[in-house]
Amino acid sequence: MSDESGFRINKLPSYAQVSPINAGVAFGVNKDGNLDFISVGNNYAAEVETVMYDVGVGVVLLGDGKGDFTFVRPNE
Repeated sequence: MSDESGFRINKLPSYAQVSPINAGVAFGVNKDGNLDFISVGNNYAAEVETVMYDVGVGVVLLGDGKGDFTFVRPNE
């Protein structure tokens, strides 16, 4: 699905949505010539009434060079 700007919108894997993403970088992780994406997150500065968002361990998405990404499980 594309929006009016021509960008294609893809859903993130559920695992990438369990905690805030605070930083990310696109670069070649597996040296296949395609850009991949690594992100890190968590938030320990939530209000005292709110639980900490600290279940994330980071996300690695491997790009296929066509705009699609494959989620890599943390134990891989």
